Amino acid sequence: MGRREASRSSFWRVEATPRSAFVDLSIKPRDKSLIREMCRNAITLGFSALGLTLDPSATPEEMGAVKSMVADFEPQLEVFTRAEIAPRKRRSLLNMLSQVRNRFEVVSVRCVSNEVALVAARDRRVDSVLFPCDGNLRMSAGVASICRNLLEVELQPLIMDQGERRRRCFLLLSQDLRMALAAGLPVAVSSGARDLLQQRSPLALSSILAALGVGGSEAAKAMGSLVISRLQANRRKLSHHYLEDGVAVAKRPSC
Repeated sequence: MGRREASRSSFWRVEATPRSAFVDLSIKPRDKSLIREMCRNAITLGFSALGLTLDPSATPEEMGAVKSMVADFEPQLEVFTRAEIAPRKRRSLLNMLSQVRNRFEVVSVRCVSNEVALVAARDRRVDSVLFPCDGNLRMSAGVASICRNLLEVELQPLIMDQGERRRRCFLLLSQDLRMALAAGLPVAVSSGARDLLQQRSPLALSSILAALGVGGSEAAKAMGSLVISRLQANRRKLSHHYLEDGVAVAKRPSC
């Protein structure tokens, strides 16, 4: 079995054992030299899959080098590529999505304007939307009512900020989550860790979600099955066999 087949089959096993399939949707290493250490630490903490956020403008050669760097962590840890974009205008969002969607396994939009939030919430090329604590825009009833994508909750500000900044972030994220859960939206969690000290275990992240008002079953989905099912669907679409939903190029049977 080749590396590609082994990688893919290992992830099906993660899906088959959802109780132990914990996913951190995003880490953001402040330096490339930290990538391997943070992946190793994620395994120690108990994660089965990890989103590695890369520069949206990364070249195929740069992405290939990063993937080679983490390939030997499989099957213990499935590392997937993630792009995070933060456009201010609808046109910029659409242009960025056309550039990153076919190169990254997960695409997240940091919503900094209502114009962008309304489009990103229903664009099927987007996997998750997130509302930064340091911004003025929050999840609204209007966005929640049309959203087709995951609400991503990045916990790094709660982990690292202190005093009034932490209190403000806690209140804002609680508000976003109440709005999303009331509308029946799926939620995903990311640590947003920049280094080893900012990484947290699945239990620690679920405890923070509980404090924010997310129940046990929703928290488990936010760190597991919801992200895994979205990732698997994206990988099928990135495959050269994929044409459109429900249509794929059939493999020629071997003689």
